[in-house]
Amino acid sequence: MLKHLGAKALMVLLGGAVLLILSCVRGDKAGNVKMSDLQDHDAESAHQHTMDAAESMAAQHHHTGPHMKWTQKRTQSPQDLKRADEIVQTLREALKPYRDYRVAQKDGYQSFVPHIAQPRDHFTKKWYGFKAACSFNPSQPTSLLYKRTLEGMN
Repeated sequence: MLKHLGAKALMVLLGGAVLLILSCVRGDKAGNVKMSDLQDHDAESAHQHTMDAAESMAAQHHHTGPHMKWTQKRTQSPQDLKRADEIVQTLREALKPYRDYRVAQKDGYQSFVPHIAQPRDHFTKKWYGFKAACSFNPSQPTSLLYKRTLEGMN
């Protein structure tokens, strides 16, 4: 997969991975990383990640996080409506194959927290999510939500 990337894109990807790793590492004043801190951090992160995911799928979830703050409403233009329609059409076409969760799995989507029984299952394609940090592409949905039923998921 990486051989298709140019040198510049590969460097950006590598730099992003390094920054991500460094943001997860804590050290003492001299910058020395303690292995026990890493293990504690990993355990705390995994637990918090699982709790956040479960809370986000709860029926009474209130969107209070900073990523859900609304901006001031502005007057919409005809161009806004046209662009919104284009996004909806593109997204609808992109989602059609994924009505069956097994197709999503074959295409690389994975359950976000497979070890927790829940009424809805959040499937994520990590590569699309990584790319979405830099740009928006409605033809590559980062996540899919499926409702568990007696027959499976829909």
